[in-house]
Amino acid sequence: MKVVGYIASDSLRLGFASHQIQNQSIQRFLLKRGATFLLSWTEYKGCAPMVLESLTREDFHDGICLYSLEQLGALANAPAVFRRLRENVGWIGFAREEIVCDSDESFAKAQELLWLQSNLMRSRGDLAMLAPFMSR
Repeated sequence: MKVVGYIASDSLRLGFASHQIQNQSIQRFLLKRGATFLLSWTEYKGCAPMVLESLTREDFHDGICLYSLEQLGALANAPAVFRRLRENVGWIGFAREEIVCDSDESFAKAQELLWLQSNLMRSRGDLAMLAPFMSR
């Protein structure tokens, strides 16, 4: 199986990860699974998900491996992008979380995790806004 990587310039919730770190994580993750790593495509800050969507239309690879599920979670239209990925790419990996999506069940679980992460971050933001009032 031939897989391309997808790395981003945007910071993730846990902080910034350099392109080199993201790329090495993807390579190690794919090596464990016996996949052939082709190269990583970089999404530059503010351009997401332009490169990711273009990769879904290419046929030189069998799958896409993102550095983290958070890369999708940061997108305003994450559910729609994830659906397009599912429809057009048979194998999707998330290196940092060590998640493989290659069946309907695994895609459903990853989509649920994406939804949970999104709602958790929104809840944290709500709690941060209320914190000054709660200490009184």
